[in-house]
Amino acid sequence: MREIHITRLRLLALFFFFLSFEHLDAQVVPSDTSSTDTTRLTGADTLRRPITAITLVGSVGRTFTTANVIADSSINFMDYRYAGDLLEMTPGVFVRDLGTPGQLHGLTIQGLDARSITFMNDGVSLNDPLTGVYNLYLYPSENIDRIEFIRGTEAFLYGLNSTGGAINFVSRSMKAFHPFTRIRYSESVYGFGFFDGMFSQNITRALNVTASLQHVTNDGEFPNSDDDSWNARLKLRYNLNKKLNFFASEIFNRTQVGLSGGVDTTVPIGEQYVPLPENMKNTESYEKITRHDLQLGASGAFFPDSDWITTLTLYHTTNLREYRDEENRVYSNGIYLQHLNGIFVQQDHWSQQYGAKLTQHVEAEAQDVDLGAEIQSRGLIASSVMPQHLEALKSLYAKDRVRISNIFAMTAGARFDGYLGSSRLSYGADGSLASESWITFFGGYSLSHRFPTFQELYWHDTIVNSPQSTFSPERHHLAEAGVRFSNTDGTTYVEMTYSHRIINDAIEILPTYVDYPFPTLQFVRMNRETFNGITGSAHIRFGEFLAEGSAQYVEVTDDYGTQSFVPKWSGIGGIYFWDKVFKNHLDIKVGVRGRFLYAYRGMEYNPQAWMYVPSAQPDVKTSGVSDFVLDAHLGDAYIHIIWQNLLDLQYVTTPFYPMVERSLRFGLSWEFAD
Repeated sequence: MREIHITRLRLLALFFFFLSFEHLDAQVVPSDTSSTDTTRLTGADTLRRPITAITLVGSVGRTFTTANVIADSSINFMDYRYAGDLLEMTPGVFVRDLGTPGQLHGLTIQGLDARSITFMNDGVSLNDPLTGVYNLYLYPSENIDRIEFIRGTEAFLYGLNSTGGAINFVSRSMKAFHPFTRIRYSESVYGFGFFDGMFSQNITRALNVTASLQHVTNDGEFPNSDDDSWNARLKLRYNLNKKLNFFASEIFNRTQVGLSGGVDTTVPIGEQYVPLPENMKNTESYEKITRHDLQLGASGAFFPDSDWITTLTLYHTTNLREYRDEENRVYSNGIYLQHLNGIFVQQDHWSQQYGAKLTQHVEAEAQDVDLGAEIQSRGLIASSVMPQHLEALKSLYAKDRVRISNIFAMTAGARFDGYLGSSRLSYGADGSLASESWITFFGGYSLSHRFPTFQELYWHDTIVNSPQSTFSPERHHLAEAGVRFSNTDGTTYVEMTYSHRIINDAIEILPTYVDYPFPTLQFVRMNRETFNGITGSAHIRFGEFLAEGSAQYVEVTDDYGTQSFVPKWSGIGGIYFWDKVFKNHLDIKVGVRGRFLYAYRGMEYNPQAWMYVPSAQPDVKTSGVSDFVLDAHLGDAYIHIIWQNLLDLQYVTTPFYPMVERSLRFGLSWEFAD
């Protein structure tokens, strides 16, 4: 097992950070399900009590069940390095892991890749217009108050190209009359370090200011797998009164990540796990990303019923990606790089999106209605391989959930999108029948559309090629049926879902004949692509013991027959002891977690194109790995200790990026309030 080397600079920074707050009398008082309340009022303070905020600002579904939500209270007892780790336990999710932080995830939902998944911050899409994907390492995990996860027949409603799933990060909304500080620190092998510091305080009884800074570093086990990422964010919330709130937020990212492309496929099998420069595909390529996400908005309860919430959000996002493959990186992290490949590439891609989104939520005795309208400009401002493209998007959506009786409910929804010179109407409906108090049957159908990305339409060079620039939107027909078992006290939850998806005019990625230094690709039209799958999840608690996990089966066929670009079988789960001990002073969750995947062909990552390409290499072998996990809550601190890869197995999930060997990762989150 590798030793962890904590630098003197980090220790010194931590020492002064703790020293500056050692006088504080820590006390945190939660307020409601939508915000963190650190208010502690005495005496004259009560005359300036903060105005009650409108709850769940930024949510796309105020009536979601616990099956669709990962709450802040759960996140505190989850092991994570970045936002993608928080989604790994979610039913239907499989992540193509590259073994090192910073690089683009390969997250899929029921076999669909990130081009069919919309990631959102407070209801606003984060997906880049160029590639249609979003790197989850860019979203600060400590900014999350709750995660709304929607898959299946309802997902298409919530964003452009959310046919496979919609994931909304609802940001923390603070109110702190006295200064409040939260830090999270984590350390592991190969120079991995994570630090996030957040400060919040109410300047007036109505105005809160929250500022945060995050820094992630990683030297990497293999040459050219280093990561240095900075994130800064600021959020202002002004509660004019309990019926009208204003908000503004900015998230800034600046990253530099080495892009080795993994181990070269010509390396003998016995040497594929040896970290030598000559074993890597590319020891020179890297990327820099500079990104701004700005939001301004207001949320109001203008109707007699306070649950009828109106929200208007104005937003602007810019993303600059600078890709380099140059012959000037002789040294990287003190390692002499001898693998110079004679390639010189400098590519810049600058994209942006801005617009306005209006939503209205209505609750009646037996109905919940959500309405939305959005107008957006999506553009590729400048690129080294494509001309400028600016396109307008106009969207409308409506969803109505009706509780017909105590045991039967139905939901119907529709979405209209006008984009890329065409208009498409998507629609769907589902229903649930609770035959007993703890058994629910459900099912539904939807027809939705995925519009092509700028990359699929216009990127033509030696690494990406499309036979045409006239791709029409994909048509997704999805039918689902399932059963759910749950008891009233929440100790048992088991769900199983069967899904059948047919995609007409599917835009699929295929490899081309060039494989140096990275596998090249082309986008082609398939007449028909079919996904058949079974997804299961369980959360069962027996007294102090908890068993939880999820698993899925996916079979994909297209014009060429059955494909194996996602494993047919995969899953993750764990068994834990979870209870309060030592006179309820220590809340501890400790146990063993395991992952497995069935052998499959896999997808190789092309970092220059920012895309995964079907692999021409031998199959990824069936593998399983286990970790020891300890998460504890003591006073105002959360502590995590993870012993990764207990059996020290050599394995991959993506060809060919070796996963981390047996190692220790630890850290803490600490809150201070006064």
